[in-house]
Amino acid sequence: GTDDGRVQRTLDGGDSWVDLSGSLIRAGAPPGTWVSWIELSRHNRQTAWVCLDNHMRGDHSSWLFRTADGGLNWTRVQSREFTGFAHRIKEDLVNPALLFLGTEMGLFASVDAGANWFRMKNKIPEYALVRDVQIAEKSGSLVVGTHGRGIYVIDDIGPMRRMTADIASKEVVIFPVDEMELGSGRFGGMASTGNVWHAPNPAQLPSFDYYLRERVMGAAVQADIVDLTGTLVRSLTPTNRKGINRMSWNFRMKPPRVAEGGTKIDYSAFSAPMVLPGSYVFVLRVGKEEHRDTFALVHRDQPGFTLADREAQYRVAMRYYAMQEALSGTVEHISTRQEELRRLSERLSSERDLRKL
Repeated sequence: GTDDGRVQRTLDGGDSWVDLSGSLIRAGAPPGTWVSWIELSRHNRQTAWVCLDNHMRGDHSSWLFRTADGGLNWTRVQSREFTGFAHRIKEDLVNPALLFLGTEMGLFASVDAGANWFRMKNKIPEYALVRDVQIAEKSGSLVVGTHGRGIYVIDDIGPMRRMTADIASKEVVIFPVDEMELGSGRFGGMASTGNVWHAPNPAQLPSFDYYLRERVMGAAVQADIVDLTGTLVRSLTPTNRKGINRMSWNFRMKPPRVAEGGTKIDYSAFSAPMVLPGSYVFVLRVGKEEHRDTFALVHRDQPGFTLADREAQYRVAMRYYAMQEALSGTVEHISTRQEELRRLSERLSSERDLRKL
């Protein structure tokens, strides 16, 4: 691709080239338009995408074309969502139907091979000047480079890879999780040492992902972790955004009750023992509807920490957990009796005053 609108193809390592510009122009491309990007599909060698940038002539249209026959014929890809001239088109490494388009005024995505598009938001600036889009093969993260707006990393686009037209048509969908590994998450990075720019590390814990066709208004959205008997293990705090939502669980049970009336913060109310390996259920309630996904928590031995160690740790932690709950119950019992005595004392005092009259 050149800056004067020519797109050429070679099939012999560069010894000979075929000019495909004429077929692009017949598909509607303005002649002489700068070719800003060519994306070759890794899934089909006959498929390619071309971005054109014609803003030097005052044309800020998002020129995007696709070929399915090696460039002999092209089709323009359009959407009412598009704003700004096109810089980058990126086809997903795993799912060829998942596409990302970066323009001068935003980042857009399609989960149906370009038939429909939507603007990506969720902390991405509405009019980010997207100059490059890459996908990290190992982590499955989307990396977005912008002009003057920084670099954005969308961790794990796995749920987007699994999106289909059928899923998109449903009100609520939980993306199934087979298993999660028990642990405290991934650690790394460093704290800020002064007035320097820094960004947060990726999420340390695996997530529960779910899809909402519309933003939930006028109804409660609740999420719980329960065991196979239905006993509540932990309540989570879900979001009600339109599209894909994500939350994590730190593998700990609900914190113990703490004694009231103290003069200092009881920090035991902020934590709880980590649960043991086994099967659990993620329960998502949207209004009156309930959705469930059963998953496994697994333990993997680490140097110096076996399953037996985890079970011993759990037993010790649960002893302290029970002591904390018992202390809370004792203090609550004392407080209740004190309140009863106070009310009785006030009543007796009032009766004595009446006798004096």
